[in-house]
Amino acid sequence: MDDRYHSHCPSDCNSACRAPGLVDIGLIARLAEAVRLPLNIMVGDTTPPVHVLAEHGVARVSHGPRPYLLAMQALEAAARTSAA
Repeated sequence: MDDRYHSHCPSDCNSACRAPGLVDIGLIARLAEAVRLPLNIMVGDTTPPVHVLAEHGVARVSHGPRPYLLAMQALEAAARTSAA
């Protein structure tokens, strides 16, 4: 981890370190080890299972906009079906 990380995260910082789109478990583990904040990974189709993420130092997971987008797609499909 280079100085850019530390310059953006003062020692009293207590928010999470976020890494959206990161799916390689080796890189995830290295990042979790290098940062001093809880690591938050945004999960998707290619993300390792949550228990594997936890075993490699991930403190939190986010689902991003995906649940909302899936719900809106289902609602649109239902509306189209009932309008037909």
